[in-house]
This record gives sequence, structure tokens and C-alpha cells, in this order.
Amino acid sequence: MMKSHKSLIAQLLKLMNPIALITDFGHTEAYAGILKGVILSIAPECPVIDITHDIPAQDIFQAAIILKKSYRYFPRGTIFMCVVDPGVGGHRKAICLVTPQAYFVGPDNGIFTFITEEEKIRAIYSWIIKNIAYDPEEYKKFDYNFKNYRERNQKEEITREKIIKRTLQKGIAVCEGYAMLFERLCELQGISNYLVRGDTKTNFSDIGRPFNTIHMWNVALIDGKPFLFDTTWGAGKYHQKFIKEPSYFYYKTPPDLFFNTHYPDIYEDAFISEEVSSQEFSYRPLIIEKQLLLSDIETPNKGIIYTEMYFDEIQFAITNIRTDKVTYSYGDIILPVEKIENDNNKLSFSIPIQLGVNTLLIYFDDAPALGYLIK
Repeated sequence: MMKSHKSLIAQLLKLMNPIALITDFGHTEAYAGILKGVILSIAPECPVIDITHDIPAQDIFQAAIILKKSYRYFPRGTIFMCVVDPGVGGHRKAICLVTPQAYFVGPDNGIFTFITEEEKIRAIYSWIIKNIAYDPEEYKKFDYNFKNYRERNQKEEITREKIIKRTLQKGIAVCEGYAMLFERLCELQGISNYLVRGDTKTNFSDIGRPFNTIHMWNVALIDGKPFLFDTTWGAGKYHQKFIKEPSYFYYKTPPDLFFNTHYPDIYEDAFISEEVSSQEFSYRPLIIEKQLLLSDIETPNKGIIYTEMYFDEIQFAITNIRTDKVTYSYGDIILPVEKIENDNNKLSFSIPIQLGVNTLLIYFDDAPALGYLIK
């Protein structure tokens, strides 16, 4: 995540992490020594490593190449200070690029161009999910309704900047704020990406209902290949209040798993080979277990269970999952499944039918895994 606050640089020095220097100061003047003196006056216990001070004067491209070749060999959390800039002494801002691997401090002149797209995107995703909270009240701040795509585009052109600015200033957003901020930060890093709108499946009420565009997420290209990202869901969950639970499950999520809960307006943005209509998606079970695919659910593989089709029990057969404990609930009371079979990578069990209920929730090892409507 790019930062431009000078105070952040001082804070980084106080981390006591190793500091690695790349400059064009040379060794005939005192500048390199003065720089190290300033660093040690702020953080006297920080080890300072000279990668090189012999970059040709103001040669940003050469500095970027040296940085690319060297940074991977340093400990995680190393602070790389790069001072090579034709505009030194001018008004150019200093920035800090924070990645899972390291911190990069230097002028905003393209010196960090060769930091990989993967690391830039992960830094962007990480900052958003850790710093932006979900607040449904934000829906009231902007008009997200539109009659057609032309009106939508016009409104977005007007409100997009306002949404991004408010998300950064307030630290709160709904899915539009999360996705638009992710899009903008990727754009600033020269990373191809775009917004995706579509439907989601998270509650019993979503089973069997008509398609509705209610969510927004992102596709970003890494080395020319598209990947799926949902920073809204990656930030946490909302149950009467926002619960911060940063997660990387929605970072480069495999399309088959992402499709359990996300159906895009434009089907090609699902990135799966199988053709599934929005109606078919709607009538799927509620798949809560993140590593479970619809193809793993042999029976019942529809989201609505009609009790007249069974005698006294509902038989379940699920592959590619192993658990020693299965429980279920038709409401508030969670009951155990007395007999389960794990045979040849298939989990089999039965649940007694209960009349007068509307939903069935199945748990694997006490964690919600599958949901069905009962009719």
C-alpha cells in the first residue's frame, strides 16, 4: 500500500528492522555517511546494510534493477531505502510501499516498478481488509440505484471519486467502496483490473430466489492471468455489527470455490468452464464449508429438499471431505448424527425428517457446512 506520510518513515525506523540502502551518492562525498547518521540517530539499534551507493547519477532504471535483484535475499520486514531521483530537492513526494515481504521507501518516481504485480496486489488487498470496516449505513450516502447501464456509468463517473475519498477518510465502506478502492489502487500501480457486479449466496433466503445484482468484487491480472478478489468479504463479516476477521480466502480464490457464493452479471467473469444459469445457481444448496464444491455433494445436490420425496430420513453422500463429527439443526437445537461412514473418500450419513420446519443446517466438526430449505 502506498503511503506519503513522513511520520510513517519514522515509525518504520522504530521497528528496529534491518535497513538496506540504495543510492547514487557515491563514496567521494559525505552524503551516504550523513544518511546513515540520521538513521542511527532515530533508531540506533537498527542494522544498516549498504547494497550500493554507486548507482549512476539519477539513473532510476538502474536503481530499480538493483533493487529487484537484491531484495529477495534479505529477511522479511527489511526496510529498503532508495534515494535516486532526478528531481531531488524538489516537491516530489516520498512514498512507502508496504508488502508482505518488505517495506520500500523512496521517491515517487517509478523506482519500485519492478516489485512484482503479485506483491503489489497482496499489499493492496492486505491494507484494505485490515483498515476498512463494513458499515451498511454507507449505502445511504450515495445513490447506488440506476435504471440502465448508461445511467449507471454516468452516476459512477460522478460518484466514484467521492466513494474512494470517503472510504479512505472514514475507514468505512460497503462493497462498492471496497471494490472501487481496490480498483483505484491497482490502477495507480499500473495493474490491469476491473470491477465485477453480481449476486451472492449467503443465507437461506438466497436459495431459489431470482437473480439480483447486490454485490461488487474485482478481477485483477497478474502476469496476464485473471484472478478473483473480494476485499469486502476478506475484511470480516457483518451480524448486526461489523466483526473484523481479515482473511486471505478471498485473495486469488480458485474460481470453482468462489462460484459457490458469487455469480457475476457477465458469466465470463466466473472463469469456470461449466455453463451454469443464474437460476441453477440460485437452486444450489448453501455451501458454507469453503473447500467444498457442488460436485462433491452427490446427494442431495439441490438447495430445496421436498420431504415427500423421502420416507423418514434424508440420505447424504459427500466426497472429498472427511470428518468424525456431523451435527445438524432444523432451528435452534443442534443434534448429533449418530452414524456416519467414511469410505473410499465418501462421507455418508442420514438425518431424520422433521415436519413443520423450513431450514436444515449441517455442521462438520461443529462448523456450519451446508444449508437447505425444507418444503
